[in-house]
Amino acid sequence: MFDDEFVGTRLDTAKWTVADYGGSPANGEQQFYSPADVSVSDGALVLTSERRPFNGAPYASGRVTSDGLFSFTYGRVDFRVKDPVGRGLWPAVWLLGEGCGKGSTTGSCMWPNPGAQEIDMLEQIGSQPTADYMVLHYGVRDSSYKVCSYTGPDLSAGYHNYSLLWGPGQIVWYVDGVQRCAQVVTAAFNTPMYLVINAAVGGYWPGSPDATTTFPQRMLVKYVRVYQHTGPAPGSAVAIAAGSPMNVGGFARDTDYRGGSVSVSYADINTSGVRDPADPGVYQRARWGTSFTYAITGLVPGASYVLRLHFAETTYSAAGQRAFDVFVTDGRGTREPLTNFDIYAAAGGADRASIEQIPIIADAHGRVTVVFKRGSVGLPTVSGLDVVKAAEAS
Repeated sequence: MFDDEFVGTRLDTAKWTVADYGGSPANGEQQFYSPADVSVSDGALVLTSERRPFNGAPYASGRVTSDGLFSFTYGRVDFRVKDPVGRGLWPAVWLLGEGCGKGSTTGSCMWPNPGAQEIDMLEQIGSQPTADYMVLHYGVRDSSYKVCSYTGPDLSAGYHNYSLLWGPGQIVWYVDGVQRCAQVVTAAFNTPMYLVINAAVGGYWPGSPDATTTFPQRMLVKYVRVYQHTGPAPGSAVAIAAGSPMNVGGFARDTDYRGGSVSVSYADINTSGVRDPADPGVYQRARWGTSFTYAITGLVPGASYVLRLHFAETTYSAAGQRAFDVFVTDGRGTREPLTNFDIYAAAGGADRASIEQIPIIADAHGRVTVVFKRGSVGLPTVSGLDVVKAAEAS
């Protein structure tokens, strides 16, 4: 996992390289990136854009990358950003294919040339502070890109949360916990990529700053977190990350369900109170609704297992605000192991992981069905389900 919370007063150079080169000529950018315009202050990365002649350019600004320090293939990226505002400003958080050196400025790495795969996780132009663009670039300009846009609140007025879920064949974008874009992708996006955060000035798309643009402007980034996992959850015959469109921490993407909706939280989940917890990212997403069902298959008929249900209360701030029922149908028939289950009470607080263990026996078809239903108050929810052999349960 890659994580930077931008504490202290110095950039962590083990994670980031500060740019000291000009903007992309392919985009018509007008800034030269200056190390003096990159800083860490008040718990945020600060990229400052100035109307200051620098190395032949009319503007100076900041850019950092993880090129040569950290790259990954598939995973989840979470970040929190406050954008600058004004005509001609062009902040972005994105991924670029490994081995491209100075980002998109030279040779075959300069989009739209082949080999310049790019995932724009956040792209915004300062004259449209309520719009966010989510873009994939690959191959030849104007024929090989995919774009989504989202219009919402003023992104320059405060911080907003963003997530990218990147898996084989699909990339999904979230803004403030709500899915805003999903794209099916090809093998062009199965290569290692590194992180780029920059505050460009000018260019063919945003245009040049004008008399209405005030300087200096600041792009603020509170944190960047990357989660990447491979392999099954230890000891699990089945592990499902409820509500997730991709694998998380050895838990497979959400599957084998019927009914319900997806919720996303950016809460920092405390997993210290449970033994063998899932990755915190599992608890940040959930399936919920009046009634929904998971059909777990592929088990050994007649074998004994333990079903582990993973929960975290990220909505309510007190006990007694959510209480629901869970029914299990296995080789012994149907029973109700959880009645008016209260996640907050079981975990001892909000944003804390809770695991309920239920002994089960696979039926003659190697199957177990789990049904979540409304109880006395609120609606049921679950963040993960995994099944371990009875002898391996903690």
